[in-house]
Amino acid sequence: MNTSVTRLLSLALLLIAVGRCGGRTVVHSPPVIQPGAPGESSRVVEADAAKQPPQATAADIAFMQGMIHHHAQALDMVDLLDARTNDPDMKKLGLRIRVSQTDEIKMMQRWLHARGQDAPDPRAHHEMAGMAGMDHSVMMPGMLNADEMTRLAAAKG
Repeated sequence: MNTSVTRLLSLALLLIAVGRCGGRTVVHSPPVIQPGAPGESSRVVEADAAKQPPQATAADIAFMQGMIHHHAQALDMVDLLDARTNDPDMKKLGLRIRVSQTDEIKMMQRWLHARGQDAPDPRAHHEMAGMAGMDHSVMMPGMLNADEMTRLAAAKG
């Protein structure tokens, strides 16, 4: 008898709870939290705002555009490697570099397009490198200039 009273009481409480909700299930999305800069508090961001790409500075844009040229030059160097070696380990290294640099170029182009910016064609650095008065802002640290690439391509041994 005690068990049936407990069941009946549980059912009554359940019906009251459902009645208060109007029979609707309310689903709450978890909050989107944007970490604050060093020394600043985090903040809750509305879901629609969280879907938008973060603002980028002119330096961010220039960096990404320059890195596309940087990665494209790495692909040129892999072309030299492929033409000059039969070593299977070197061929594998060249393939790893080609795959990773190509994927990163595509990611950087998507990043730039999402922010309404021009995304350089990675093949365009060939023409730019040979032009007099070239804009050296696309020359990232570690890149070879046109003369250095020509000497690398001519190197033997």
